[in-house]
Amino acid sequence: MAPNHKLTNVIKGRKIQAIQQSDVDLIIQFEDGSTMHVKLAEPTSSVMVRDTQNKMEYAD
Repeated sequence: MAPNHKLTNVIKGRKIQAIQQSDVDLIIQFEDGSTMHVKLAEPTSSVMVRDTQNKMEYAD
C-alpha cells in the first residue's frame, strides 16, 4: 500500500495515547490532547500503526 502523504504530515512526530473504534468510526487520541476522527470503509476494517522503522506499534 502506498503511503498517504497528507495523513503522514498530520501524524508525523506525534505519539498516540489511545485508540477507540466503534462500527465505522475510529478516534485516535494523541498525547498532546488532540484527536483525529477517521471514517472506516466497513465495520470490520482494521488499523495498523507502524513506527519510523516500519515496526508494528499497534494493530486492531
